[in-house]
Amino acid sequence: MLRITGGIFKGYTLFCPKNIRPTSARVKEYIFSQVSQYTIGSRILDLFAGSGALGIEAMSRRAREVCFVDKSRNSVNSIKRNLEKFDFKASVHQSDFFRFVKTYKGEPFDLVFVDPPYLDYKPETILKSLEEANLIKEGGHLVYELGSGGHEPETDNLMLVSLKTHGDTTIGIWYRKG
Repeated sequence: MLRITGGIFKGYTLFCPKNIRPTSARVKEYIFSQVSQYTIGSRILDLFAGSGALGIEAMSRRAREVCFVDKSRNSVNSIKRNLEKFDFKASVHQSDFFRFVKTYKGEPFDLVFVDPPYLDYKPETILKSLEEANLIKEGGHLVYELGSGGHEPETDNLMLVSLKTHGDTTIGIWYRKG
């Protein structure tokens, strides 16, 4: 069962479709132990959002607003279903990652979560696309879930803060220089 692990909605259960790989509670707890101070009052982007668990976890930890993006209609419906439990400012977009990055016209985000299917995307390609689109605010952070055994992706404007492996997931956290 998928649950919110901390914040004001701690313990709430979330619906998770069978065809996605949700972030484990252990990995979520690690991520938020590293970035929870950056969620308060922040604008969050949850890419490859799946059930929306990371963005909803950020909501629970007092983010100002969250933008969820996933190309799957099933995932988008699951996110909307999960958001019905909360009165919160959020937007949900059914879009491919590259299309969203190319067409997004709003202000950059304070914190970006990226959790793609491990084998379908090269981390360097995603990082380069995020940098070119200026989606991460100067002084903002990026949390990227990679398959374990992956190497540190090269990037021009992001400074690696942490790279840690939990089971089959490696979590990279970057800071955008400003």
